[in-house]
Amino acid sequence: MNDRTKVQGFTLLELLMVIIIIGILAALALPGYYRATERSRAAEATTMMGQIRGSIQRFCVENNGSLPPGFPDLDVENPNTAPSQAAGGTRQWDYAFPGTIACPSPAGPLTIGAFTATRVAGPCVGSTVTMIDPPTIVGGSIFGYTWQGPCA
Repeated sequence: MNDRTKVQGFTLLELLMVIIIIGILAALALPGYYRATERSRAAEATTMMGQIRGSIQRFCVENNGSLPPGFPDLDVENPNTAPSQAAGGTRQWDYAFPGTIACPSPAGPLTIGAFTATRVAGPCVGSTVTMIDPPTIVGGSIFGYTWQGPCA
């Protein structure tokens, strides 16, 4: 036998083909990854708005229907001044305090007007998450938020 028949391995062409295939798969997967990442950031905004809504409701109940003057009077930290821990200390969203708030009567619901979070950092600057109050029911699911913008 000759020494050339014993040598096993990949040719340069085979290695290049593998690298090209991996590159194509990565190019197909990255947009989905970015969408999923942005969805999770939008979920962060909706969670914060829900916490603020609950805090406003608690304030109304504890103060006999009085409206909170602003974030310092609520039992949640102001998300506009507190950096996000998930984003390495960079604030990702700018929250607009609701313009219309109606505290409930003892048996009535809390009504909050336009409550919006606007993306101020990252690849999707300008995207907005808006809380719809009261939430609408479509097909048995409650939809209380809309997400609009370049990455929605």
